[in-house]
Amino acid sequence: MFRCLECGVKFGETLELLEIHGLDMPPFEKRYVCPHCRGSSYQTLVKDEISRREVLDKLVNIMQALNEFEYAVCDLFNDTALDGSRFDVARSDMFELMIAVAGDDEFELPKDIDAKIFDFKTEKDAQILFNILTKNIEE
Repeated sequence: MFRCLECGVKFGETLELLEIHGLDMPPFEKRYVCPHCRGSSYQTLVKDEISRREVLDKLVNIMQALNEFEYAVCDLFNDTALDGSRFDVARSDMFELMIAVAGDDEFELPKDIDAKIFDFKTEKDAQILFNILTKNIEE
């Protein structure tokens, strides 16, 4: 699959053009172009081989590890030990990514989704969170 960089159309196969440049005999020039606009500037599209469900499964596992780390640090120091740190920002970025992949624009997530993402600890909690995030994603 390709995408034309000139007109933006996606297409499966290029159109082959034979440029004879006024010659009666070969060698002729073969050009491969977009079948829609005949533009010669196109790129190969990368196949999306991983589903949103698989991505969310991995993100939930990562977030669980991050939550466990935060609890361990907070137990050693205090509840605000990581506030404002790069770790805290990374967890916030992970939250935003999980919400985007889950497609929050497409359906409404529960009001307490923040707590469900930032506070879960167990495998059972992780599975509940995964089910919430993927409830409207086709298997």
